[in-house]
Amino acid sequence: GCVAARLGRSSRSRAGIGVARSDRCNPLLVRLVATELADGPSRVDELMAQRPQLRRLVAARVGGLPESVQDVLAAASVLAERVYPDVLSAMLGGASVSDALLQAERAGVLRGGDAPAFEHALVRDAIYAELGAERRAGLHRAAALALETNGYPLPGVIASHWERQAS
Repeated sequence: GCVAARLGRSSRSRAGIGVARSDRCNPLLVRLVATELADGPSRVDELMAQRPQLRRLVAARVGGLPESVQDVLAAASVLAERVYPDVLSAMLGGASVSDALLQAERAGVLRGGDAPAFEHALVRDAIYAELGAERRAGLHRAAALALETNGYPLPGVIASHWERQAS
């Protein structure tokens, strides 16, 4: 991947799986992330949590989207890179999310398909890191309830959401 190549062989693991998987490079973003990872945190999610200016750069494309789309993306960011529309809908009180997902896909934030996914882990991490603690906790609670209600057999993932909603 782009960042892993810039960091060099011995530091590739520092780039994290999300960065290393991307084949589409934003040269400015790659240079910033690679520099920050070489000099600071050891993982991309830590970097996003510690560097608000970098988060804002990555999440900037989300800011121009309608608030309803931003709400769906915020909820999706607590789930992981893959986005499950039925879980998102349950998290958001049964609201339809298909239009919001389509708009996010058109904006280049998500990749489409049967199970949409964030275009890049950096985007997901930036959206997640920008959430306030109270909102993040509420979304983790909603995720745990939605996963349980929809019968997803993911006890470890559900437990993780319950744990995160308490912190």
